[in-house]
Amino acid sequence: MGRCFGRFVLVLFLLEHALAHVSGQVASANRTLPTAASKTDENVTIPLGFSQKSFPDAMIGVPYESSVQAIGGSGLYDLSATGDMPPGLSMETGASTLAFGGVPTTTGTYAFQVIIRDADGTSFTHDFSIQVYPRVLGAKALQTSPAPSDSEGITLTDVDAVFLPAKVLDNESIKLTDAVAGLDAAEIPDNESIALTDTITVAILTLSKISWSAPAPITYGTALSATQLDATGNVAGTFTYTPPAGTVLSAGQQTITATFTPTDHADYAPATATATLTVNQATQSITFAAPTSPVTYPVSPISLSATGGASGNPVTFSILSGPGSLSGTNNALLTVNGGGTIVVAANQAGNTDYSVAPQVTQSILVDQLATLTSPAPSTALTGSSATFTWTAGAGVTQYVLGIGSKGVGSYDLFNSTPITATQVSVTGLPTNGETLYARLYSWINGAWQYVDYTYTASATPAVLTSPAPGSVLTSSSVTFQWTAGSGVTQYVLGIGSMGVGSYDLFNSTPITATQASVTGLPTNGETLYARLFSWINGAWQYHDYTYTAGAVPAVLTSPAPGSALTSSSVTFQWTAGAGVTQYVLGIGSMGVGSYDLYNSTPITATQASVTGLPTNGETLYARLYSWINGAWQYHDYTYTAGAVPAVLTSPAPGSALTSSSVTFQWTAGAGVTQYVLGIGSMGVGSYDLFNSTPITATQASVTGLPTNGETLYARL
Repeated sequence: MGRCFGRFVLVLFLLEHALAHVSGQVASANRTLPTAASKTDENVTIPLGFSQKSFPDAMIGVPYESSVQAIGGSGLYDLSATGDMPPGLSMETGASTLAFGGVPTTTGTYAFQVIIRDADGTSFTHDFSIQVYPRVLGAKALQTSPAPSDSEGITLTDVDAVFLPAKVLDNESIKLTDAVAGLDAAEIPDNESIALTDTITVAILTLSKISWSAPAPITYGTALSATQLDATGNVAGTFTYTPPAGTVLSAGQQTITATFTPTDHADYAPATATATLTVNQATQSITFAAPTSPVTYPVSPISLSATGGASGNPVTFSILSGPGSLSGTNNALLTVNGGGTIVVAANQAGNTDYSVAPQVTQSILVDQLATLTSPAPSTALTGSSATFTWTAGAGVTQYVLGIGSKGVGSYDLFNSTPITATQVSVTGLPTNGETLYARLYSWINGAWQYVDYTYTASATPAVLTSPAPGSVLTSSSVTFQWTAGSGVTQYVLGIGSMGVGSYDLFNSTPITATQASVTGLPTNGETLYARLFSWINGAWQYHDYTYTAGAVPAVLTSPAPGSALTSSSVTFQWTAGAGVTQYVLGIGSMGVGSYDLYNSTPITATQASVTGLPTNGETLYARLYSWINGAWQYHDYTYTAGAVPAVLTSPAPGSALTSSSVTFQWTAGAGVTQYVLGIGSMGVGSYDLFNSTPITATQASVTGLPTNGETLYARL
């Protein structure tokens, strides 16, 4: 009879990851997974969460499909995932399901988070991971077995989501069972019901176990060795490590992987394990060469030198305290700015593998000589007694001051014993203006060091005091007076008109008096030059001055030049001037210097009353003459003839009128006796809207003005 074999599927339930080895036995089972009991209590609210707590493990090259389902809440969800996804797997989301499918390509543990967001805004997050193992050598698990001659196919399925390596053996046996009792198998008709049982023998490979304690932390630079790579297996076999022994890992948290290959690969499957190794940063140190110390200020810039650790970062310098500044590459050039102690720090930054080097400091002691501060060096002393003051310096324990008149370093006038004070009073100094020499010693580190200075003995040249320099001489005869000065033994006064230092008008012989009477000076207002010499310490010293020769023309003061005259009768007033004996005032209307309106005779008074002046607002010209030293000198001025027309002020000219009734206001003007205001709309000067009679008031109220925005014309 013909044999009719269908395709048989064997479902293999792998119950535990650590199932005992059952090679050679038939492993067949039928098991129904329990289902979750339904909840009938309507008052119970299921919280937002997942029905699954984990994903099953996966294997490189083996098709993978698994999912998690959201439960609880409103049932309306939005699912998303973040984190590391196994390469080769893709993610799909449904209304309440998030699934992964595909073929894994890379081993490792991939951690991620799945987030449920409910329709009411609440959310729930759960951490998941998928462990991807290497392909098991020799195993045929989850593969279709070789088909027998009748094209029978066998598929193994892991329904418990816990995969065990397995292989299908070749000792398959098939048994036919006749369902009709008593018939010979060869006589079974085609329509006889036959039950066919296909028995497949499956060998379960035991997954090797790896024992591996977390390695102790190491320091960067330590190569991996058996100390860290010390995993053990539960059966005979060999380990390979990634990265291998001898590798130097960077600092940080590093993952190392152990792969175990059993010697008995027919019964045991390979296994992998990972461990996290903490690699600490290596330390580094700085060697800072001690700079020369002490040094004496001023000193040339000091080069700093230091070497650092293996990070390769440069050693840089900074000043922690003291009188210095840094410049140049890595701040390695120290400029000393004064005395004291300079503390310099050397620093080196770290990197991924090396920690920051501990800071190293060096101190430099800077000695500084004391320096004279008062009296200010190179100045003139103000008397025969002086208190000399100096700075303390740095590192100085004693001082000696010497004062002399016989050259640099001389001390014939004064020499102190070693003292600790920073000042000393000196008396009996000369006041002849000669040069004095001072040397200030500082005792530093067992030796005397010094700084030299010069002063001028207190002599001071005489100074002219009367007449006040720069003033106008009031006469051709003048007595000049001056101060005695200091250290001065003789004086010479020269007066000239031919420039600074000239003495064509007067030159005294050397005198000891502090004044001299000079006659015959000009009084024409020109500039005169005076030079006063002082004989000090065998040399002439001098000061220069200027004066104005006595005469100064008179100047008009009232009415103020340039102003408007307020009347036809005006009293003009002027200054007396200097050296002036007579005056003439001319007033005209025909240009500068004209006098058609008034011309006085020569007078000695400093004012003149003028009548009959016009008041029409025209320009008037005034000239005031001064008789000085036999000649007339003058100043010219202008005025405005008294009348000034009135000017409209309100409303502001050019503005928009705000009403048909407006009060116009104006200034009084000057010399004005009556006013007329005209308002018109027919052009400049028109008065079709309003025309006042002559009035004396300075305002007029106008009504009936148009309010249509047209231009109005006013004439005052």
